Amino acid sequence: MLIEEWNLLGLFFFYTYLFCIHWSYRLPGMRAEGI
Repeated sequence: MLIEEWNLLGLFFFYTYLFCIHWSYRLPGMRAEGI
């Protein structure tokens, strides 16, 4: 049970990390385009 909870928590942080990296690359380009 505890292991399953840690796996879900790990997946949550992993996807949050990927999401932050994605937007850190997207936002400068959007500012350059004037959006």
